[in-house]
Amino acid sequence: MALALRASSSWRSISFVLLILLCAVAAGCAHRAPTPVYQMGERAEVGPYVYSVLEAHWAGKLGDEPNPRLPRHRFLLIRISVTNGTPKDFSVPQMTLISQSNVEYPELAEGSGVRDWYGLFRRLGPSETVTRWILFDAPHSDYRLRVGDDAFDPADMKTALIEVPTRLAQKQ
Repeated sequence: MALALRASSSWRSISFVLLILLCAVAAGCAHRAPTPVYQMGERAEVGPYVYSVLEAHWAGKLGDEPNPRLPRHRFLLIRISVTNGTPKDFSVPQMTLISQSNVEYPELAEGSGVRDWYGLFRRLGPSETVTRWILFDAPHSDYRLRVGDDAFDPADMKTALIEVPTRLAQKQ
């Protein structure tokens, strides 16, 4: 009888641990809502923040002779408008280009040669809208621009994608 009680108790303990593990795995596999995709020119709403890609240009160099700035691939300049729809300051996070084959190209940290470059440290006050240029170095292709809110934990960040088709982006 004592052996049966110990076996039953052990089985309950094992069952309980398995149930906890199953719940943890299920919680980790919870599906996030799909990332919304917007077209160039549309208002891409990410929570209370609104992004809009206004125009895009390809460039083979930046700056003037005799020392122009040359890209590894090509420069893609994107004119973007960002609106803070909250009553507090908003830190606009770095944006990323995503190719059709899911290769990511981060925003360039150096904006020399770009008039009205947005910069890296971007704060928007309450209800403020700013329109500036952001810069990438990427092969000539169609892309999606990933934008987001200013969540402290990247896992909590809400994002949206904005289509940047090259047929609309002018070459320089």
